Amino acid sequence: MVETLLEVRNLSKTFRYRTGWFHRQTLQAVKPLSFTLREKQTLAIIGENGSGKSTLAKMLAGMVEPTTANC
Repeated sequence: MVETLLEVRNLSKTFRYRTGWFHRQTLQAVKPLSFTLREKQTLAIIGENGSGKSTLAKMLAGMVEPTTANC
C-alpha cells in the first residue's frame, strides 16, 4: 500500500490591503486548490511571476497562515 505523505484540501490565501482612507481591496494570491502527494511521487509547482508559488510554499511550510484549508 502506498502511503499518503501530504494531503491538502481547499487551500487558499487572500490578502487585504488599503488603497485609501476608507477603501480596502483584496488580492487572491492562491485560489482554492487540493492535491494529494503519495510516496514515490514528485510534486512540481510551476507558474508565471506573481501566480502564488512562493505563497503556496510558505503556507505548506507553516510560515504563512492560509485563509482557508482542510489539511
